[in-house]
Amino acid sequence: ETVLRTREGEDVPVLLSTSILYGVSNDIQGLVYVAKDITERKKAQEEQKRQHEFLLNVFESISHPFYVINVEDYTISLFNNAANEEGMHVGITCHSLSHGQDHPCSGADHLCPLQEVVRTGKPVKVEHVHGERIFEVHGHPIFDENGQVVQMIEYSIDITTRKEAEQKLAHLAQNDFLTGLCNRLSFHQHLQQILTAARQEKRRVGLMFVDLDRFKIVNDSL
Repeated sequence: ETVLRTREGEDVPVLLSTSILYGVSNDIQGLVYVAKDITERKKAQEEQKRQHEFLLNVFESISHPFYVINVEDYTISLFNNAANEEGMHVGITCHSLSHGQDHPCSGADHLCPLQEVVRTGKPVKVEHVHGERIFEVHGHPIFDENGQVVQMIEYSIDITTRKEAEQKLAHLAQNDFLTGLCNRLSFHQHLQQILTAARQEKRRVGLMFVDLDRFKIVNDSL
């Protein structure tokens, strides 16, 4: 590749090829030069470079750890600064990094996001427990020209605080705030389950109501 200047003084990028011109007696008569204008190709390369730099900047600006994982061997081929933790390097397997294991995640309670992405060909979301922390792991497929999943973009979000809040809300919805005992909603749900089972098994259910005198005073005062 080189640059040639036109008669109008414009510099044009060209792909310059040369070959020897032989005479009848097989002696060298000169050289033949062919210059191909590659202006459009260079523009396309520059545009691709700008897009690549833009995507890298976006990739690095994300505060959550992001990885690009190869389907074939579970190795990480790219990661952002937020994922650059101790022991992190290109070529390490995702399960070795996250769990210190030699084999991928498995089991209904610990699904492997990469396997789910390959199986469905769609984005997936699974929950993983790492020690005392709970993470929501997202996986997005990357396809080749044949439509096969060859890589996966993975990022994870620490949802420990959110899960604790959800559990607390669920507890408050099912339990009395003052006593911590099951509330009326919980009682109705349990009773419905018992009555349904009794109808199916054709048996009777006994129900006893116990009243606490003057408990309203305690409830209102506390």
